[in-house]
Amino acid sequence: MRTIAAAFGALVACLITSTSLAQVAISGAGGDTNVRAKAVEAETLVAKLESASRNSQQKSVASGLYMSGVFTYALGGGSASINLDRINNVSFTATTGTLRLSLWAMTYKPNRGDSITGYKLTTFPSLGQLQPRSYFSNIAQSASAGRPPDGSYWLVLVLSQYDPSGCPGNSDGYCLEDTFVSFTQVSWGNALPSFNYSDLWWTSTESGWGISILQHPSNTIFASWYTYDDTGAPTWYVASGCQLVGDYCYGTLYQTHGPSFTQPFNPSAVTVMPVGTISFTFTSFGSAVMTYNVRGVIATKSITRVSF
Repeated sequence: MRTIAAAFGALVACLITSTSLAQVAISGAGGDTNVRAKAVEAETLVAKLESASRNSQQKSVASGLYMSGVFTYALGGGSASINLDRINNVSFTATTGTLRLSLWAMTYKPNRGDSITGYKLTTFPSLGQLQPRSYFSNIAQSASAGRPPDGSYWLVLVLSQYDPSGCPGNSDGYCLEDTFVSFTQVSWGNALPSFNYSDLWWTSTESGWGISILQHPSNTIFASWYTYDDTGAPTWYVASGCQLVGDYCYGTLYQTHGPSFTQPFNPSAVTVMPVGTISFTFTSFGSAVMTYNVRGVIATKSITRVSF
């Protein structure tokens, strides 16, 4: 096991070789060395955490409950540790609910304070409440932790507050209040992909759009996504550097514009614009999950190879 440590202000993507499985209910890491086989057999559970409703009593990043400074983390031996500079309650009148921190691994980079869907690595012990105009400082916590499937992820430190009425979609009553997101990604696993995924992929119940995937011998994927924009006009996106780690890849999504094919080609008229991100989690030879973030629109699609 290799221990990884990084600062929020200067994170370096590292390779993590934990042998625990990706589960929402996290216990300590086991001693099983056959991670790949176990991960296929186990059910991968994805957690979702909703942000709190913004009423007059509820505090948030906007209204005075937030994290500040930097955080550092360490992962290894089936546990996670974090250090955080401060949690602030700048309200003059409102006392918070019970506060707690958790650490998540996510395939997309969320906006600060937004609801999230990802792999919850661990939940740290509760911190208690904050009185008006007070703060917690020099916070250091540790807990047992799991690991997501092989791949590259953003690490997200989540501040939550106990307020069952503020986020009824969260079964434990804790609402997301603030998030710190790593500047770079962290990778788990170093396995080669199980198959070559080059093919035409689609969602069979949504005929009319699809993904063309070409897998290079370097296990980098070039993906071309043909779909439609908000007006129904045909639109193309491409991901040119989606590097597979095991059966997962994550990359930047681009949109291009250029001269009409009916005119002489003018390379200076070609523009390339990053519009978001895309990831593929291949669950078998013929099935995968595609997650995208296009200009802030985040969604997940189950896709399969097109049969001819």
